[in-house]
Amino acid sequence: MVTSVQPVGAKPVDFAKVQIEGTWLDDDGTETALIIKDRATGTMSYFADEEEIEIIVRQTHGMVFANLREEGEKHYSWCAIELDGDQLSVRMPDADSFAALIEKGAVPGKVLKTEEMIENQGAPFKVSNTTIVLDDPTGKWVELLAGGKLDAPWDKESSGTLRRIREAQR
Repeated sequence: MVTSVQPVGAKPVDFAKVQIEGTWLDDDGTETALIIKDRATGTMSYFADEEEIEIIVRQTHGMVFANLREEGEKHYSWCAIELDGDQLSVRMPDADSFAALIEKGAVPGKVLKTEEMIENQGAPFKVSNTTIVLDDPTGKWVELLAGGKLDAPWDKESSGTLRRIREAQR
């Protein structure tokens, strides 16, 4: 998981240009609704599985980011989103790629590794987790990312595309 100490993106998104409000369908057939709460702050409500989650949508140089902070968490989880007509691409950051960027000094942050034992079919099994905490209050790393100067730090397996559902399609 890749997190940030503050929402990713330099300024709130312009919802007039990035029209993501509406109902969306993922590849599994799950419906998601995105409703604007506050245009000035870029705040939206994300509704899925009868749960409402507040997200903050921000942008840097035309690249758009969705940020959320779950209750009780100190950091924001985030992803990059791109709207192309009725398709919304969601790109999740890749923890290993960001760990490598931190290790070579390209972005500021911390790499937190944890291990836990779980049981799988009655046998103990060790699970390793990597959490990245990006802690740059200047946001310079976001400018590098938006400018294409960081090597493709995206998790292809966790990324996906949503399709807008128009009222006529219901």
